[in-house]
Amino acid sequence: MMARRDDLAFRQEMKFRNKMVEYLTDWVMGNSHQMAPPGSGDVTAITRDLDQACMQAVAALLLGLPLQPEESDRGDLMEAKSQLFLKYFSLFMNLLNECSETPEDKDVGRHRLQSSKLGELRTCTIQAMSNLLSANIDSGLMHSIGLGYHKDLQTRAAFMEVLTKILQQGTEFDMLAETVLADRYEQLVQALASVVVTPQMDELARVFVTLFDAKHLLSPLLWNMFYKEVELSDCMQTLFRGNSLGSKIMAFCFKIYGASYLHSLLEPLVHPLLAEGAPQVGYEVDPARLDEGEDVEENRRNLLQLTQRVFNAVISSAERFPPQLRSMCHCLYQVLNKRFPNFPHNISAVGTVIFLRFINPAIVSPYEMGIVDRQPSSRTKRGLMLMSKILQNIANHPFNDFLRANFEAGRRLVTQITSDCESMDQASHSMSFISDANVHALHRLLWNHQEKIGDYLSSSRDHKAVGRRPFDKMATLLAYLGPPEHKPIDSQWSSMDMTSTKFEEIMSKHNMHEKDEFKSIKSLNIFYQAGTSKAGNPVFYYIARRYKIG
Repeated sequence: MMARRDDLAFRQEMKFRNKMVEYLTDWVMGNSHQMAPPGSGDVTAITRDLDQACMQAVAALLLGLPLQPEESDRGDLMEAKSQLFLKYFSLFMNLLNECSETPEDKDVGRHRLQSSKLGELRTCTIQAMSNLLSANIDSGLMHSIGLGYHKDLQTRAAFMEVLTKILQQGTEFDMLAETVLADRYEQLVQALASVVVTPQMDELARVFVTLFDAKHLLSPLLWNMFYKEVELSDCMQTLFRGNSLGSKIMAFCFKIYGASYLHSLLEPLVHPLLAEGAPQVGYEVDPARLDEGEDVEENRRNLLQLTQRVFNAVISSAERFPPQLRSMCHCLYQVLNKRFPNFPHNISAVGTVIFLRFINPAIVSPYEMGIVDRQPSSRTKRGLMLMSKILQNIANHPFNDFLRANFEAGRRLVTQITSDCESMDQASHSMSFISDANVHALHRLLWNHQEKIGDYLSSSRDHKAVGRRPFDKMATLLAYLGPPEHKPIDSQWSSMDMTSTKFEEIMSKHNMHEKDEFKSIKSLNIFYQAGTSKAGNPVFYYIARRYKIG
């Protein structure tokens, strides 16, 4: 069965294999203490055959298998794994000792047969010990390393064989090319992106963007996600309009990388409109909605003047456009060119995305987006909304005098933003932040969807070329880590308005962690984390008296 794993669909494979090892080793342990009933004939040879068959199966099952104690043992996972390892390792050592005993049979032929069977059993047991230790080195090395110094030469020799097999396996794994591994893990990302349900896509988008950006791999992530989105689309008009993962990733990138840019761009333009004593200017251009005494033509001029000021500010801010978003727009433009090579308005499509998904929402809702600290009046809000419509039409290139006059400037802006920005990813990442919350979220998403990921990979058209290795690696890691410790905190993230990354920006800009003041304060241990509570939560300590001025 283990030899044909590629052809089988397992459910909870790691748990299944752990149970099989438990049952088979209990069987072997029972056989070793079993007394032959009188008159039953020579059952020793049959028992040895059974032991050998069991150990062959156990060795195959233990290959790359992290031990998983019972759920009831989760109080101290490492201790439980250590005890389980000791149980199996002790059994295998007892078997090796039995294999070392000289058969008492005086019949030469039968003596040779028994010696041969014991040699085969010894080989299977050595292989099982090697696989057990190789996959559980953290919990098993302390129990086994002493055997290398054992006074019994045969025991020492057996351990050297185990160690040699482990080193040989390691050499085989090291021969895998990094590019091949990268291709395989790309399959895992695609699988997770395909099986996560819509309510969890916001969390997955946050995790993907944060982790890939910290590893300087944001561009490959965006390319793959955008290409998948565009590949499934029939026309430009439906791109990034639904609840797809690609649209969620784009929205999250705009939110975390563009907040500071939007504030610096729009706050000087919108704040004067809200200041006390500011003239109450009208912007309504619908005759049916005019207030008494308002003039449509005057309002139209006011609206166009406001729009021109904002548009000029956007055009002149191209150099300050966030590098991560510049990289994202470049990826989107390249993907569109590949999917729709004969479509002449790909650059306009990117412009539509920039205004529709990024700039216009901040213009329409400046208070909600953190641009200003007070709500605009209804008249001003109406003007901002009408202005956003005009800006959107600039990106879409309709024909009227004002929009036509500004279209080329808008096109140059988008062209500059989408220009090739190679190495910009690396240059702008002096510091990386990967919070525990994102790591735990990834752990939870993988754990909850591992069976669906396995199904997706096995049904993939690339399954034969890629094989089971990416899923095996993931399943082994999850078995090693165990289930996620904490419950989901989706509500915390979904309700949080993540429009600012000012803390990270300040830390990165001033290089705080290298300053002597920071190092001296850190050395005082005024605020630190140590240990956990009875509930398993981390405990933080704040000791104010340790900080003394002068």
